[in-house]
This record gives sequence, C-alpha cells and structure tokens, in this order.
Amino acid sequence: YTWILNLMRKYTNGKELLRPVIKHFASSYLTLYSIHTNKIALKNMLLSPKFQGSDYYTKNPKS
Repeated sequence: YTWILNLMRKYTNGKELLRPVIKHFASSYLTLYSIHTNKIALKNMLLSPKFQGSDYYTKNPKS
C-alpha cells in the first residue's frame, strides 16, 4: 500500500488525493475534484513500466 502511494506522489508532484481535515459532506466532492485535477498524472502512473511490472497491475481485471 505504501509503495503505490509513493508512486502516486511521484507522478502527482507530492499531491494527495484526500485531505483529512475536510468535513465529511465536502470530502467526496473534493476527492473527485482532486482525481480530476490529477487525471493526467494518475493516468501516466498507471501506464508506467514500474506500475505495470508490479503485483497491483493486471491486464484482465476481474469483474
């Protein structure tokens, strides 16, 4: 788990997707906004050779 968070931070320039101090009612919106804002960096992370060579990667995800 730590490994993938560190890889995400590398591709998002240290940005986090969640902000722990945000109130519950706003956290879902802000998390989606953060994912949208970091969409390209997250996509690059998922396409990186390091991620695709990891145990987290699968070419045929289970439904």
